[in-house]
Order: sequence, then structure tokens, then C-alpha cells
Amino acid sequence: MAIPKNTNRVSTLREPQLAIVVAMTDDRVIGCKNQIPWDMPEERLLFREMTFDNTVIMGSHTFQSLEKPLANRINIVLTKSPKSFPGAITCRSFFQSLVLGLRIGKPIYVIGGVGPYQMALSVADCLHISWIKGTFKGDRYFPELDRRNWLAEEKRVYEGFSYVRYRRHIKAVTQP
Repeated sequence: MAIPKNTNRVSTLREPQLAIVVAMTDDRVIGCKNQIPWDMPEERLLFREMTFDNTVIMGSHTFQSLEKPLANRINIVLTKSPKSFPGAITCRSFFQSLVLGLRIGKPIYVIGGVGPYQMALSVADCLHISWIKGTFKGDRYFPELDRRNWLAEEKRVYEGFSYVRYRRHIKAVTQP
């Protein structure tokens, strides 16, 4: 897949520049046997609206769990394998994927799995979390999240889940 170029203008990144999008339970379950353990059309629609016409970064297992590349998005797949993924750009490191995403000049959303989430947590500006109600079996979990570092800025309640947008909380440095 050709890398889109942003040659005629300065980067038009909207805030935030790097965000994590995840649906998870209170127990941090995000997947089971390479699938999402719940079926919530409204949550999928929210995900689609948020990531549409932007750049998404995902691990190879997340990409393989999709039936096809996500339409109307730049799909970047993290993989150490030389294997190619039709309809996606592959990167061998998270850093390389971020540099590429910034070069493309659209907001970047990390959409899974565990490894990319872990790497993105230390540098993301924003978290978009759909908190799924109920208990679901899982074998994939979102990394530990220190909520003291995040400030909830928006909350919406839906049937079966609540959506919360968090912004990184930057503590003021004080001189003694």
C-alpha cells in the first residue's frame, strides 16, 4: 500500500495526536481467542465514527481478526514477521509506526492488541474507553492503567456500555 503524502500543507493533526481506543470490561478483558467477546453494534459505530478517515495502528493478531482492512482509514500493522498484510502498511516497531503516522498527518488511533496498547500508554494524549457492562471470559487484557494520570473529560452512557474520554493529566511541577 502506498504511503499517503501530506506535501501541500503543514500537518493538520487535530487534538489529540495519539489516542488509544479500547472496549474493555471492569476486569480489563479485551478479547478471547482472537475475537471480541461481546456484540455491541452501538459500540462498533462509535469506534467507526471516531477512527474514520484517520490512521489506525494495530498488532498483527488484531489485523488478522478483522475480515478485511478497516475501510477509509490508513491501516498500520505492527509485526516482526516479513509477511505482508494486504491493504495495510507494515512496520517492525512501534516507534516506526508513530513516525509514519505523524508523516501521514492524520490523527493516530492505537486500536489493539495488548502489545501496542502497552507501548502507546506511555505516550498517548488521550484514551477513548468503552467500559463494557457485565462479565465476559477473556484471554487478552488491557494493561494496568494508573487512572491518577488521566482526567475524565467526557462520559456518555449507552445500553451495555459507557464511553469515557480521558486526557492525560499533566501534574504541575513546583519548585520547593
